[in-house]
Amino acid sequence: HTYKTFTGIGRAKEMLFERVRDELRTLQKEAGFHYIKFHGILDDSMMLYNEDADGNPFLTYNYVDEVMDFLLSIGLRPLVQLSFMPKALAKDPTRTVFVNQVILSEPKDNKKWAYMITELTKHFISRYGLEEVRTWMFSFWNVPFQSYIFSFDTNEIAYELYKITRDCVKGCDDQLKFGSPSYGSLNFSGDEYYDFLEYCRENNCYPDFYNIHIYPVKTSTNREFSPSGEISLLYSENDKIILSEDPDYMAHTLDTVRSRLTNFPKLPVYITEWSSTTSHREWLNDTCYRSAYIVKNILENYDDVASFGNWCLTDTMEELPLDNEMFHGEMGLFTYNGIKKPAYYAFTFLNRLMDALIERGDGYFITSNQKGDYAILLYNYIHYVPLYAQGILFNVTFLERYNAFKSPEAREFDFALSNVPDGKYIMTEAIVNREHGSAFDEWVRMGALPLTGEEEINTLKGHSLPKIVKSSIEVSNSQLSYYTELEPHEIRLVLIKKKICEDLPYAAE
Repeated sequence: HTYKTFTGIGRAKEMLFERVRDELRTLQKEAGFHYIKFHGILDDSMMLYNEDADGNPFLTYNYVDEVMDFLLSIGLRPLVQLSFMPKALAKDPTRTVFVNQVILSEPKDNKKWAYMITELTKHFISRYGLEEVRTWMFSFWNVPFQSYIFSFDTNEIAYELYKITRDCVKGCDDQLKFGSPSYGSLNFSGDEYYDFLEYCRENNCYPDFYNIHIYPVKTSTNREFSPSGEISLLYSENDKIILSEDPDYMAHTLDTVRSRLTNFPKLPVYITEWSSTTSHREWLNDTCYRSAYIVKNILENYDDVASFGNWCLTDTMEELPLDNEMFHGEMGLFTYNGIKKPAYYAFTFLNRLMDALIERGDGYFITSNQKGDYAILLYNYIHYVPLYAQGILFNVTFLERYNAFKSPEAREFDFALSNVPDGKYIMTEAIVNREHGSAFDEWVRMGALPLTGEEEINTLKGHSLPKIVKSSIEVSNSQLSYYTELEPHEIRLVLIKKKICEDLPYAAE
């Protein structure tokens, strides 16, 4: 189940917040991922890198240890993305991005950078043991090449720092897994990522895995450089994020990646960041659209990559100013006050799939186990209209978000499972649509006003759970028939389990 390989959270610092920890514990309990990707383990929020009065570097591990201890305690291993630049080490500390800033500068001294990477890696091995750290993953920076906002002044700087960083980690133990810098889907048809791999070929520093992002946008987020060098990101109704009109963007992107990687070593391809948009103010993020989007894309590309790293866990992110609106279109599975969005349930439904694939097709995925039970996942995905993709809202408003879809229709499913042993079964259906499991839609029905107090928050949580329907069915002639109709944007999990014993009559005293 490759979708379980990775999940994601914005920055290392966020895992010091108890509410975010609670959300991650809940996700692990109900979905259960293996690895987590995050930014910022080196930046000043973690207070790792320091220099004394004479300019000699030293590291303070308190916050880093607290984060790593927590992750391991809940069964998650890190992708240690070595980013961003500590201020004391930055060549140009004014080169920043985001409201709560991170520094994008190259180091003022590559030897001090190498010291930091080497000592941090040695510390991990000393604290957690070599056998454990060999199960982790490491990488350098976040899309550091010229076509993205996190880049250095030249790609050659990124190449050199990648090699220095890789050599430092591998110098501590050659069996540690070090991947490529992450790279995004906007430019996989171009040469930039493959030019980097040519550098690796020439300098004997190939990564151990390919580390990619997939976002279905046609243009990257607009960026502007102020005279001080600061980069400001524009996320608004008037920004330059244009969504793809292709409902199969992921599949087509992966086709491009596979074709271009044939000239390079055959290595695992991990999607470590992936979402329906790069925008932190995309209103559809809060709706049932996103849950159907997640299910569709994972099921239709299930075995094509080694991971689908959802971005990301929570609306508690500090890239843009915080928003007082609970449903402001952020990318998280949880709102900033811990309410599960429909997208969250996409992963809990996926987690119930069994280990044998019986059949798959447009809108359905049928699995079974050795006991003869079945888990079926259905989805009715509907793509937004082209005008909405271009950023033209027309009658789409803060409350009327589903107007981004033209004449969405329900969808029928009618099929039969053959070779099913005769007998009695229990069928359990879990349903997420606009009526059930959607906190945004329930909030609109409540009056769409700010919630005041824990009681109202808990009420919304309680009213935003998936609908559960249980029924008894009997199989004869080795055939189990199933018919249903899914509302637009609905996802539905169908569990069919054989009764262990016959119903017993009531025993009178």
